[in-house]
Amino acid sequence: MDEILRNIIDGWGYAGVFLSMILESVCLPAASETAMSFSGFLASTGRFDIWTVIFLGIMGDLLGAVLSYSIGYYWGSSLLLRCGRYLLITEKDIKILESWFANQGERVIFLSRNVPIVRTFISLPAGIGRMNVLRFMAYTAVGSLPWCMVLVCMGLFMGEEWQGIKGIFYNLNMIVGIFLLILLGIFIGTRLKRERLV
Repeated sequence: MDEILRNIIDGWGYAGVFLSMILESVCLPAASETAMSFSGFLASTGRFDIWTVIFLGIMGDLLGAVLSYSIGYYWGSSLLLRCGRYLLITEKDIKILESWFANQGERVIFLSRNVPIVRTFISLPAGIGRMNVLRFMAYTAVGSLPWCMVLVCMGLFMGEEWQGIKGIFYNLNMIVGIFLLILLGIFIGTRLKRERLV
């Protein structure tokens, strides 16, 4: 996928930057780390304007996030109840999710847009939790700014060594992935224990 992203950006220019960020935000395995840092490298060669790349990265992130949010909003609850029963998810959990996003949604979205893996999927639970769409869009855009800016600047300053950025984020992805698996294990274990006590 990294090679595909590079080819899209190299061949399509700014449109490729925009498309690459949409792909990640609709939960496809398209790493924004690659897209933004490679675009930053191209900016260092004079091919791209750094601020245009950052703007398109944010806009692509936002459009993809809105598409994922819509999937969660319209179909997420029914799919979660149908498939989530294997994880012991109930309608009560969806109500809790709705309350959580109503009260903490802004903070959750802003922070999540800057956490590897989580940033890719957070729009789905935001839709399922029926977070206000305008606030969701605003905090998605604001939250995407530091992520895009840091990655583009890293690619800009590292130049031809930009691919070293992938190694850094590979390790971060592993840490976040392990942490999420631990949380899932705790959730399932707690539910199984509760079921046995009922």
